[in-house]
Amino acid sequence: MRKSIFLYAACVIIFYFGTIAFAAEVIDIDIGNLDDPRIVLEELKVKVNKAFNQVETELSAAAQELSATGISGPAAKAILDKLYNGKEFLVDCTTISPDGRIVAITPDNFKDQEGKDISGQEHIGRLIRTKKPTFSDVFLSVEGFNAVDFQYPVFSPGNEFLGSVNLLIKYEGLFSPIVLPIVQGGPFDVWIIQKNGLTLYDPDKEEIGRNVFEDPLYKPFPSYVELCRRIVKEESGFGSYNFLNKGLGKPINKDAAWATIGMYGVEWRMVVVRERRTIGG
Repeated sequence: MRKSIFLYAACVIIFYFGTIAFAAEVIDIDIGNLDDPRIVLEELKVKVNKAFNQVETELSAAAQELSATGISGPAAKAILDKLYNGKEFLVDCTTISPDGRIVAITPDNFKDQEGKDISGQEHIGRLIRTKKPTFSDVFLSVEGFNAVDFQYPVFSPGNEFLGSVNLLIKYEGLFSPIVLPIVQGGPFDVWIIQKNGLTLYDPDKEEIGRNVFEDPLYKPFPSYVELCRRIVKEESGFGSYNFLNKGLGKPINKDAAWATIGMYGVEWRMVVVRERRTIGG
């Protein structure tokens, strides 16, 4: 009898984790029928990575074109215009000189930024130093926006370093089309934080730009702050906490699963949560 119970339990465990593994490979799983945020997280990771890869592909192609035209002049501007068009998540597209100055920019309403020295920005200095693609954490751009920057080096046909082509990204606009179909009208919530505790994305927009470890909003919820300390230290995991529900209403208990997203060494944590019902206690 004891052996039969053991075999049954083993089969249940294998079936459960086999289901999770299968769901992680399916691009369009039925989110509304899932209770476990870990499965939803796998779906989101696939879609976010696809978005990052698409941006990287287009930026790399622009760098190849700029290799032939150079990073200034009408031909370079036309390449930037093509790169910018149709991407609502962009602030602007620029080319940057080898000494860290903005050479060309689109759209034209930012044209007064041309010639500005931005070599002091950490990610700009990193690209100049390494001559490799870079991705930034959130910073205050000279355009006046909190944004992230995605850069790709440009080399001449003779392999001379000409500078870089850059995309300044409104990160909320990048994530919203991916996240909103999941959180709207459903049981899940999704947020993204930097490893310093800064909230990059949250459906409750009042939380975007707040630091979990510093903002007074979070002090009455020590289980949330403590879980966030785990989240920024651990690349992936699962835990529970107490915090306000959607719309920052009443406190509720939540289960959370998180994973790491990012590019070129910059890591963010993406967290999927739901009110505790079926897992985690």
